[in-house]
Amino acid sequence: MAAIFFDGFDYYTPGNTSALPITSRWSVTNAGSSAITVATGRYPNSQAMSMTGNSSAFSNSQVMFSSSLLTTITVGFSARFTAY
Repeated sequence: MAAIFFDGFDYYTPGNTSALPITSRWSVTNAGSSAITVATGRYPNSQAMSMTGNSSAFSNSQVMFSSSLLTTITVGFSARFTAY
């Protein structure tokens, strides 16, 4: 078993027009008034994917992490909801 993809978002810079935006690796679709970018993460000097929006628009972000068929996959993430 080998790790084929890992992303902690630490290398991205805030905003979509910055030096290394999240769109440099992820395919980001911002719909309506929703916006996906990076923000300050859980730890000092860390980054996190940030999604700001409302229920009238759907935004998503996706990344291709393997071009070959995978038989098993493990995914982990943490989430913080500021309002629901």
